[in-house]
Amino acid sequence: MGGSTTLRIHGQISGKEGMIDCEYLFPIDLPYCEYMEYRSSGDTNKMSSEMPTFKSCTLYPNPASGTVQVQYDLGVSNATVELYDLMGRLLSQKALADAQGTATLNISNYSAGVYIVAIRNENQILYQQKLIIK
Repeated sequence: MGGSTTLRIHGQISGKEGMIDCEYLFPIDLPYCEYMEYRSSGDTNKMSSEMPTFKSCTLYPNPASGTVQVQYDLGVSNATVELYDLMGRLLSQKALADAQGTATLNISNYSAGVYIVAIRNENQILYQQKLIIK
């Protein structure tokens, strides 16, 4: 099971009137780990095996242009592969009907830069990887 956190970057930049304090907050979704122990919220003693077992996922080529392949073996079906910009905006989404296979993402319409590819099943992030589009 993944989770989330926020990265806070605080600094100063020079402006016309002197130094200006700046703060940037970046929400981060943490990927699903291959080996985890599951505990119900509020109960740190009970273990659960209700969560799906993530097996593997590969994103290639990376850096990429045109298209990128997502090869996956998730252990669950009915997941989606999603592409986000670094502001957290969902740019594209594609259904993955099978638990394993390869999905092709067309990235030719996106500007060069850094993006995030995530695979979700319901409200869980099963996989997350940085994608560089050149």
